[in-house]
Amino acid sequence: MIKYFVACLLLLMSTAAFGQKAIKDETPIQTINRIFKAYMAQAEATDILENKEAMTAALNSLKNEKKIPGKTELNLLVRVWLDYNPPNFHARKFIEPLLTRDKVTSIEIINELLLYKQSWESRNTSPGSDLEKLREKISQK
Repeated sequence: MIKYFVACLLLLMSTAAFGQKAIKDETPIQTINRIFKAYMAQAEATDILENKEAMTAALNSLKNEKKIPGKTELNLLVRVWLDYNPPNFHARKFIEPLLTRDKVTSIEIINELLLYKQSWESRNTSPGSDLEKLREKISQK
């Protein structure tokens, strides 16, 4: 019985260590994607401090990279800008400068989101009006 307990404990510890290593080795975009997917799956407007800190670190890391994010990354960032809004976290201030690095692609993504909006969405209400304002901001910078 004790051997079984020790074996289970070792297995759990190795699994937990593996999971942490996988998260530790993530790229900033992978971190943003993981946190955003989990946040959207919760269907709540809250998130834990650890996720907010990881999101901040990932966004700051992207800001410091010389590489311009590609279309897939920019698409994710626009969606995070639009939908990731837990209390006391302002993703938009981190994301907007990243979107201006490739204005043409960012505006293209915004236009696609506006074109293929949900039936209940309108350009005069959120998220349509928010996307219109974002497009205007990016265009002006």
